[in-house]
Amino acid sequence: MIETLSADPVFFASFASALVFTGAVAGLLAGLLGVGGGIVIVPVLFLLFPLIGVENTVLMHLAVGTSLATIIPTSIISARSHHRRGGVDFDLLKSWSPLIFVGVLIGSYVGSVVKGEVLTLIFALVAIVVALNMAFRKEGVTLADELPTGAIRHGLGLLVGSFSVVMGIGGGTLSVPILTVFNLIR
Repeated sequence: MIETLSADPVFFASFASALVFTGAVAGLLAGLLGVGGGIVIVPVLFLLFPLIGVENTVLMHLAVGTSLATIIPTSIISARSHHRRGGVDFDLLKSWSPLIFVGVLIGSYVGSVVKGEVLTLIFALVAIVVALNMAFRKEGVTLADELPTGAIRHGLGLLVGSFSVVMGIGGGTLSVPILTVFNLIR
């Protein structure tokens, strides 16, 4: 089927247009809602890749991996932009970075050993929880006035890193709701 992509200019143009549109929507949602574009990119790639012959056995892995590859440059640009506006808490970044890194290692291992159906299920469940939180959490409602210390803080960093890499999303999709519920984002 990959030959179809290069042989059929209408199909190629349609496929490329779908990817460009997806990138624009992902960027818009990332900017407006503070969620990573991966929450949009992964499902679209999951639907588009079979059109070019990607096998079901690697479909979700390829969608997640491709999304993660796009996150690297976009997160650097986004972080620089937020830093210019004073929107980066470097103390939190320093304390969470090692934990998120360990979470990424854990998530990378998990993602490499589970079947695509498991990745799809994890993506769907976490996306539903994030969507329900965005839709129904009352503004100003928090669990605490600050981020917990100790094991809970460590666990949250590990959670962000591991689930983000398993889902193919940036950490913002999970860290923004977590930081909001602990009153760090108003």
